[in-house]
Amino acid sequence: STAIALSEKKIYGYFARTVPSDEFQTKVFVDIIKKFNWTWIGTVASAGDYGEQGIKQFNQQADAEGICNAADLKIEDTEESYLTAIQDLLDVENPPTAVILFLRSDHVRGLLKAAETRGAVGKFFWLAGDGWGTQTEILDGVQHVAEGCLTVDVESAYPAAFKSYYVNLRPGQNTRNIWFESWWEQKFGCTVSPREPWMNTTPKPTCTGNEKLDERTFRMDSKVGFVISAVNALARALDKLLKDKCPHASASQPMCQEFIEFDRRAFHRDYLMKVEFSDTEGFTVAFDEQGNPEYPRYDIWN
Repeated sequence: STAIALSEKKIYGYFARTVPSDEFQTKVFVDIIKKFNWTWIGTVASAGDYGEQGIKQFNQQADAEGICNAADLKIEDTEESYLTAIQDLLDVENPPTAVILFLRSDHVRGLLKAAETRGAVGKFFWLAGDGWGTQTEILDGVQHVAEGCLTVDVESAYPAAFKSYYVNLRPGQNTRNIWFESWWEQKFGCTVSPREPWMNTTPKPTCTGNEKLDERTFRMDSKVGFVISAVNALARALDKLLKDKCPHASASQPMCQEFIEFDRRAFHRDYLMKVEFSDTEGFTVAFDEQGNPEYPRYDIWN
């Protein structure tokens, strides 16, 4: 999760993450705005923690830099909400040059369609976060409304070895993942294993065995690299603890009592939070005092 609230250590004292907090994303927004010398902007946020906390953090940083917010808007899951937001932006006496979007992907599409309906194509420069990011599919039919936009997305290591491993998996050989067979059936619209008649609400053909994952049928989530780094961080911390507390561990007795009974708070403080290593792309993975990545990275897309 990238939620800003999770950085509050008084509440989430033992939380850590390899993906950057949205707080860093708002700093990128401010840097871009300063680069273009914009001082009069508008903001639109999705209702809920992601949008509202993100825009709150952005407004604090923007205010400190002398950037004025002409319209601070929030939208819900309704077409009326999208249309109202666009109209509110248009009704500002001096409409903002740029509009900062802290929106979920479905809200991005709804807002762009509303901009077309209200005749606001080309009226604003859109600057959006990872809710839009590199998701080009949400622009189908409204590409002309988004023309010239800038989007910000977290830069993640691309785990090529993991993708190669995953696309070569097949039902029957991936038994460690109890959900893989169901996912495969949903992906290819077929049935891997015979079903009892009462289980087949909508009968599907039996999978032929020729189904396979490739560039056309499989798109790896851009955040997979962060998941791999998170697992790696925990594994390295446990390995360091094991070597410190059980120096004489063996295959027949891999753990000792001191390792098993080690205080979990001390493990978080003295081992997990002190992990440092390079990810699959050679970038350093480490944590700051809030449990956020020490070196957050972002891509800016046009």
